[in-house]
Amino acid sequence: MTNLLIGGASGIGRAVAAQLASRGHLLLVDRSLKSLEPVAAEIGGTVETIACDITDPDQIEALFAQVDDLQTLVVTAGLSGAQGTANTVLDVNLRGTARVMDAAEPKLRAGSVGVFLASASGYRTPEDPALMAVLEDPL
Repeated sequence: MTNLLIGGASGIGRAVAAQLASRGHLLLVDRSLKSLEPVAAEIGGTVETIACDITDPDQIEALFAQVDDLQTLVVTAGLSGAQGTANTVLDVNLRGTARVMDAAEPKLRAGSVGVFLASASGYRTPEDPALMAVLEDPL
């Protein structure tokens, strides 16, 4: 059984990694292996680090090809509006999340758990018809 954490290099993801490390095999994922190495060393346990950019469908496919039996999926990957252009934020926070969900579905089993953490900053965005169209069909 595999526990998978996407966005585990810092912040909330790093804290979640520390909790998941005691649950068995953990795939710790973020955009950069270099940023994951100190987290893996700190938390110990059976941790495998993998670089994956969730804006890249091929990288997501390659990540989930390494998972047979998905016990836990936690996604904390995300950007605030200050961390990129509107399109970049949408590509990570919305499209990337949708891609991960699609890739995870075939790996789920009875008892699998998925947690996707999000920011409340979306509530501060004024409603825009073009934005709402993207939200209706993110991929």
